[in-house]
Amino acid sequence: MKIVKEVFELPIEEITVPPDRHRKVFEAKKLRNLAISFQKGGQKQPGLCRREGEAVVLVAGERRLRACEMLGIPYQFTLDEVGEDNTYEIKRIELEENICRENLTWLEQDNATTDLHLLEQKQHGAAKVGVRGGHSVKDTANIAQESVGTVSESLKRSLFAKSNEEVRKAPTKSEANKIIKRLEEKLHRYERLETAFKEEESESEEGEVEITPENQMIYFSKKIHEARMEDKLKDYEDNYFDVMFFDPPWRVGLDTIRKKGGGTDDFEDEPLKPKDFKMELVTWLSTLWEKMAENSHLYLFFGIVNHEVVYSSLLEVGFNTNKIPLIWYKQGSHVVRNPEVWPGRSYEPIAFARKGSKNLVRKGAPDCILTPCPTPSMKKNHPAAKHPMIYLELLQRSCLPGDKVLDPMCGSGMMGVAAEALEPSLKLKWEMIEKDSDFRRLAIVNVVDGFSNIAQRKEPEAPLETPTLDKLEEATEGGYKELEPGSTEWKFYWDNHPEEQEEILAWRKETGK
Repeated sequence: MKIVKEVFELPIEEITVPPDRHRKVFEAKKLRNLAISFQKGGQKQPGLCRREGEAVVLVAGERRLRACEMLGIPYQFTLDEVGEDNTYEIKRIELEENICRENLTWLEQDNATTDLHLLEQKQHGAAKVGVRGGHSVKDTANIAQESVGTVSESLKRSLFAKSNEEVRKAPTKSEANKIIKRLEEKLHRYERLETAFKEEESESEEGEVEITPENQMIYFSKKIHEARMEDKLKDYEDNYFDVMFFDPPWRVGLDTIRKKGGGTDDFEDEPLKPKDFKMELVTWLSTLWEKMAENSHLYLFFGIVNHEVVYSSLLEVGFNTNKIPLIWYKQGSHVVRNPEVWPGRSYEPIAFARKGSKNLVRKGAPDCILTPCPTPSMKKNHPAAKHPMIYLELLQRSCLPGDKVLDPMCGSGMMGVAAEALEPSLKLKWEMIEKDSDFRRLAIVNVVDGFSNIAQRKEPEAPLETPTLDKLEEATEGGYKELEPGSTEWKFYWDNHPEEQEEILAWRKETGK
């Protein structure tokens, strides 16, 4: 048999609304619509009140109360049977009603869920792992008829909103979640930096060493190893490095098309057929994969003609990649041996690959990166030295404080130069490997020299040279068509070949030179 509670009716002014009611915001438009529906059909669903002495106190149904107030009509309600002093039951009724309403703001809903959760824990005790009894998030989820995940998110948003104004002012749950995620990442970054500082302090307590170039050479020589990558990597435990840089031979015959000189050593880049290069690359990448952390990043420099080989190799080994390379544009660079045949090479592709689910620190950074081109004095004796700014950019995109970073074919060591520049903010644990003894020594010198000295190093001005008569005659042997109009050689040819001057003028008019 269904028991129907008696419905009472009182003027609005005789209903007491507690000041600590959970709901604070009422949308005017929805409230007017509710009042209009009352005007047409009356208040079909009564509110809930309780007696407190002579007063009638509202428990649930404040929107209905306000709609009746707008119309100037009495408020209909039933009386709650809980005792006057049973604040737990009264509060629970209010909170249960609130978390089921769709017209609450997201913050009101989350705060109601949190208050209900805390109220139940206060009444029954908080659930503990391995201990029977107590109120858990799952219990709150059952009351709210929501999933455990949904309730957990509500509890988190409510907690952050209490201490962060940006979260409180978020227009939607989705926006609040984004803000919270950013705050959590910032906190995580701070905690990692604090740990790195403590580790550094612990190491420095073992004995301070005077900072001199000689001592720095000794210190960095322990981080820059002379060895074959395959041999040295055996010394590291699996799943160790958080970020890896890899610049293997491109296998495109680069040494046959680039311009040499500038005091750099010769190097070999023997071309390989795609299937042979892939076999070599998969072997290398498999070795790196084993030493990379479960959630880590890889940056692989490669020749664009090997795009398909590079990305198919990465996928075969197990990396996640979208097959879209980063483009490093080296402003001012256009190196080529045969400028009459090929355009100058001014960019370099970089494959970005992920092992596991490590997120980028610098989110939404562009896939085109601009830096100055490496200068001859920056390269010293390394033919393919990179500008340290490209490593600085990539490290900042991927590294959290204290991350372990490796460049297993480091060449001139510019990754270490950039990593040291980030020492105050990231405290990276970086190492490099180089099999060539001369290049390894260069890497040590570069890291000691430092980012600022290398990046700001100016090229020595070439001394002005007055061409001799013999050199001018030699330079003009090919005729005027081979000379640059206006140059010293051009003027020399013009002055010494008056019989060809009319022909020269006609040629210039015809060609526009």
